Parts: sequence; C-alpha cells; structure tokens
Amino acid sequence: MSRIVHLALKVDDLEKTTEFYQKVFGFAEVETKKTRDHTSRHLTDGDLDFTLIKYDAGTQSAE
Repeated sequence: MSRIVHLALKVDDLEKTTEFYQKVFGFAEVETKKTRDHTSRHLTDGDLDFTLIKYDAGTQSAE
C-alpha cells in the first residue's frame, strides 16, 4: 500500500508555523537550511517528513 512520506508547505511565518506543528501534531525539527531565495525547515513525526518553506521578501515561488 502506498502512502505519503513527504509534504512541503509554503508559509509566511516560519516560527509560528513550526511551533503549531510541534505542539499540535508532535513534529520534531530536523534541520533548517537557507538557500538563495528561501529558508526551509524540515520536521518529522517519525513517519512523515514535512518541510516548511519561507520565501525571501520580493521573490516568487515556482507554484
């Protein structure tokens, strides 16, 4: 049976969103990375890898 193992979500407030997913769903922070136009925070609950992405001001995401 197939299952979802990774999700990514574009967010406006990385800190508030991280806190929400940690408190409500029990996700743990794995790492935070800064790239040329965004910051990504990787979370996990042990089964699902969940990435929160905050784009820098003035940049457009490729949606």
